[in-house]
Amino acid sequence: MTGATRRQALAALAAAAAPGPALAQGSGWAAADALGERLAASRLAPGFQICVRKRGRTLYSRAFGVASLELNAPMTPASVCRIASVSKQFTSASILRLAQEGRLKLSDPLSRFLPDYPRGGEMTIEMMLNHTAGLGNFLLQESPRRRQETFGVEYDQDMLVELMRNSVRPQVFDPGTNFAYSNNGYVLLGVVAEKVSGLPRADLLQQQFFGPLGMSSTAVDTSAAVVPGRAQGYSPQPKAPLGFRHAAYISLSLPAGAGDMRSTASDLCLWHEALLGGRVLNAAMLQAMITPGRLKDGTLPKSREGRDVFYGLGQFLSDQDGRRCVWHNGGIPGFSSDLRTFPEEGLTIARLYNADLDGFNVAATRMNREFGQAVLAAARAEP
Repeated sequence: MTGATRRQALAALAAAAAPGPALAQGSGWAAADALGERLAASRLAPGFQICVRKRGRTLYSRAFGVASLELNAPMTPASVCRIASVSKQFTSASILRLAQEGRLKLSDPLSRFLPDYPRGGEMTIEMMLNHTAGLGNFLLQESPRRRQETFGVEYDQDMLVELMRNSVRPQVFDPGTNFAYSNNGYVLLGVVAEKVSGLPRADLLQQQFFGPLGMSSTAVDTSAAVVPGRAQGYSPQPKAPLGFRHAAYISLSLPAGAGDMRSTASDLCLWHEALLGGRVLNAAMLQAMITPGRLKDGTLPKSREGRDVFYGLGQFLSDQDGRRCVWHNGGIPGFSSDLRTFPEEGLTIARLYNADLDGFNVAATRMNREFGQAVLAAARAEP
């Protein structure tokens, strides 16, 4: 998938998850079920799962379609999927926890941890967390041939750092002067967390979050791991008999802190509830995470279209249908993800799909949006 195509896919997923006009009163969860079944037949993805929690209660936990086309194995709420860039908030929370413990500062320059990284003395950990450090985006900028050459390699810390510094455009603007969503930055943040803690990322996150929160289906993923209930990942292929092909292989040691995790929708809801409910970080660190990042001159960064960018530390921040929303989505070969919380309503919705959504199936994308509207309407009708 090209960089432009992946951006279209993520935009389509975000639009599908965003609220729209309220549905007819009384439609409730039956409408969501009906639309979910239609969506599963639309070839948007072989299967998907959703979890909705409100004020500590699970309102809706369903799965539709299949986790494996070959085996015709159904997708279930327990099916384990890769979560792509939703992983970034775990990297951010890990860094913030280390800062909370006094083991690093958000104002620290990258050069404190990677002394030889180009311009590392000019960019801070905070800039990297809010995508204002000016770092490039290896996963989207490289040529298809170059990506194919690198996706199958197993990387260690030194190899990752070398790959980031030698990417096509390792620096796209002066640190602190603009906004550019950067996988490179979060790859390097994962390395920083490992260096500071002295633990592999998988062990660090297990100790910090997964174990204490009871997130038994969540882990840093590897292709070698045998995971009960793992869903197979696919890419749309309209001319294929079943409409999909196997997704391109990618070693998750490459996206690392930018997108290397697996989980379920129910685990992700528990995570967002705990995180935004103040059970993961102290008040100061949580507030830093959900405060829009600013440039060195104190202004909000601008998008390519000239609109203000509201991105905290690993979380998008927006106003949706007049309600504050904290969210992130993601896409990686074979999987797409979306996690969002409306804090004032105590409402969290997580969705996982076992396909990288290309955005070109217009009818299915529209149906996906309608499904999201139905779920949101039903959830808001609940006390």
